[in-house]
Amino acid sequence: MAFENESLQSFSEALASKQSVPGGGGAAAYAGSLAAALGQMVLAFTIGKPKYEPDRAILEECCEKLEAARKALLEAIDKDAEAFEPLSKAYGMPKSTPEEEAHRNEVMAVCLKNAAEAPLSIVETCAAMAPVLKTVSEKGSPIMRSDAGCAALLFKAAMVCGAMNVMINTRLMKDKDTAAAINDKMTTAMNAASPVFESIADRIMESLK
Repeated sequence: MAFENESLQSFSEALASKQSVPGGGGAAAYAGSLAAALGQMVLAFTIGKPKYEPDRAILEECCEKLEAARKALLEAIDKDAEAFEPLSKAYGMPKSTPEEEAHRNEVMAVCLKNAAEAPLSIVETCAAMAPVLKTVSEKGSPIMRSDAGCAALLFKAAMVCGAMNVMINTRLMKDKDTAAAINDKMTTAMNAASPVFESIADRIMESLK
C-alpha cells in the first residue's frame, strides 16, 4: 500500500470508492501535508530577498520543519490505512464461544489502540506546526499572506478530522485508561494549536478586506 505515491486522481477515486481505506484519517493527513506545502511556498517567495535577510536563519528553520511535517503527513496516509485494515478484519472475527470472544477482544484492543494512535500522530504533527506557521505568517512576504491563511485553516481542519478518527476508536476501547490517555494527548495538542491557527487566519482575512 502506497497511497502517498498515487496521483491526485487515483487517490480521490480511492477515497470515493466503497473500500475501507483510504478514509477520513488519510484525508486529514493529506490536508495537513497541503498546509505544510503552502507554508513552504510562502517561504520560497520570501527567503533570498534582501528585505528578509535579517530573518533568513529563522525562516530557513521554519522551512525545514514544514518539510519534515509535509513528508511525515504524506507517510501518515499509508500508516493510517495500515492501522485500520487489521481493525476492519477484527470486527469480523468469530465470537460464538467464550474462547472466541476472549480472543477477539484481545485482538480488538490492540487494533483499536493502533487505529487511534495513527490519527493521533496526524493531530500532533499538525499542532506542532502552529508556532512555525505563526512565524511564517508574520515574517513571510505579505503578498503571500493568503497562502499562509489557507495553510492555517488546512492545518486546523486536518487536526479536527484527525481527532474525529481518534475518538471513533477510543470510544470503543474497553481499556478506558488507555482511551483517556490517548484522548488527553489529542486534546492537549488541539487546545494549544487551534487558537493559533484561528488567530492567523482571522488576522490575514482582516488584512485582506
